Amino acid sequence: MVEIPPKLRKKPPPVIADEDVTHCIVTGMGEPLMDDFMRAGNYLAKKGEVFDVIGANRSCQLIRTDMNFSLDRDNIRYWKSVSLNRSGPWHSGQPAATKSKKDYPWVHYWWPMVQGAGSSAWGAAKVAFLMGYEEVILCGVPLEQGPYADGIYAPTFQDDMITIQSMRDRIEMDDWMHPHVLSMSGWTKWFLGAP
Repeated sequence: MVEIPPKLRKKPPPVIADEDVTHCIVTGMGEPLMDDFMRAGNYLAKKGEVFDVIGANRSCQLIRTDMNFSLDRDNIRYWKSVSLNRSGPWHSGQPAATKSKKDYPWVHYWWPMVQGAGSSAWGAAKVAFLMGYEEVILCGVPLEQGPYADGIYAPTFQDDMITIQSMRDRIEMDDWMHPHVLSMSGWTKWFLGAP
């Protein structure tokens, strides 16, 4: 069982996962997404594990997700409209100080405790644990320089090693999550381990 730090338990989670589903795949938009997802799904299927999928940002356009998470609240409206599962709920951190929750009607659940999570995929993993999942596998979250999974040029992930390093630093700080997160590729696989 994942031991959630007390500071993240000040408020009850806005939604709880089905207690029969203990595994969750979190999808990011890194280049190896599709291969990672196939291998992670096969790994869990061989173990006989049922799992849910939380998509970070626009990965819901490539993978049929059960739910989605983004720190980028303004883009959720569009991503929701092009998602393979348009009925999947959207989660986000607390809205900016200049706006309120009512300014984001497309967000179903708010998680103020994951604000500043570093990346939306890492925020999604944190939300998964707060919801009650016991293991997360990251797919398409290498946190290395490269294009997005659909080949689109990714300025943040191709030109800006400073931002990538800040995301890595955030992951390193959340040591309570490390024993429960695996990754299929890249730096996160090296740092967290693979299935």
